[in-house]
Amino acid sequence: MFTAGQPRVVDGAKSFAQGFFGNGYSGDYQLVVLPEFEAQGANSLINTDACTNFDGDTNPDKVVENENLQYAQSEADRLNQLAPSYNLTASDIFTMVDYCAFELNVSGYSKFCNLLTPNAFVAYAYHNDLYKWYSEGPDLSPNEIDFKRAFKVSEIVPMGARINTERLSCVNSTSGETNSFVRLLLNDQVGPVPDCADGHGFSCPLNDYV
Repeated sequence: MFTAGQPRVVDGAKSFAQGFFGNGYSGDYQLVVLPEFEAQGANSLINTDACTNFDGDTNPDKVVENENLQYAQSEADRLNQLAPSYNLTASDIFTMVDYCAFELNVSGYSKFCNLLTPNAFVAYAYHNDLYKWYSEGPDLSPNEIDFKRAFKVSEIVPMGARINTERLSCVNSTSGETNSFVRLLLNDQVGPVPDCADGHGFSCPLNDYV
């Protein structure tokens, strides 16, 4: 098992191994630590700062600053009609969505979130997609929401992400045969493994997963 060298990452890898391998006996796995030092060269765990050929010419702040999405402003106009003294702006709407997400993480529910319409969350999600896309690659439009896009930050790096790997032992009631399966849960929601979700509860047969 490979891990970057930061203590919290190493500790996370150890915890994962202990859960995945049962009691986590030392003979069940080998932990390979790859520190992010320039002298060591590149590996798949390092960030873009270590890649000298990375093209960082596109400034995502400029792209987001010049975005022409009207959804957030429309949401601000709606709320200003309900509470004129606040004088909310489009950027305030994004701050409100941030607050909604934090309150959900802390309390598990949020009446504050009910202030916002689905349009606010759609605009916020695309706003984040724009920033991340222009940080790491080309092509999204700053003038309208591309609903057919495959790149969605909220599905890649969700707020307060928790990934659990379940190892399931399932007994066939007809044959009596026991088989092992793996299922991934992202923030308590099943995330099927592509082309490998034909087991119970969208799980993947253990051998196929490995």
